[in-house]
Amino acid sequence: DSPKKVVFFRNGIPVHVRSNLESECLGQLLVRRGIIDRATLEESLLRVRDGDGRQGGILIAMGAITPRQLRDALELQQREKLFDLFAWPGGAYHFSEAMEPPPETVTLEMGLAEMLYRGIRERIPLPRVVQRLEAQRDRFVVPGGRGFFGLLQVVEPAERALLEGVEGRHTLGALLDAAPRRGEAARVLHAARC
Repeated sequence: DSPKKVVFFRNGIPVHVRSNLESECLGQLLVRRGIIDRATLEESLLRVRDGDGRQGGILIAMGAITPRQLRDALELQQREKLFDLFAWPGGAYHFSEAMEPPPETVTLEMGLAEMLYRGIRERIPLPRVVQRLEAQRDRFVVPGGRGFFGLLQVVEPAERALLEGVEGRHTLGALLDAAPRRGEAARVLHAARC
């Protein structure tokens, strides 16, 4: 199968993501983080196949993880599934109102500005960000909009200073050239543009 994601939206903001990628399964994430080992993963998968319940509950019953570790892992899993989309160079999508988010699920607890900022910062390679901005270098950067001001709440202090200094009299190229950390500036200005 080709990679497939189902993103559930509420009021235009992603709240839950499903994926068919094995690497994004809960057990795989727990192994990568060193919380469980491969043997524990395999035993939990056998129990899931035997109908003993969901993997998280099985791992708690096995004493392999705590309820808090499960909650943290499920939150991280949701973020990784969503942010992985930022790294995709292309794909197809369609909207449907046919499905509701599954009950008893951990949801993404981020605003749209934070999702964009973190997704761009964590998953889009810097050369691709710079390439996307290249055609905009001669355009003036003007502050405004809820997204722009939402970014001010979630960015790092140096990036906040850059955004707070935007007053509409400088081009994107001038702001990038003057920034002490050009890569960080490119990412945050790309997020503001998005």
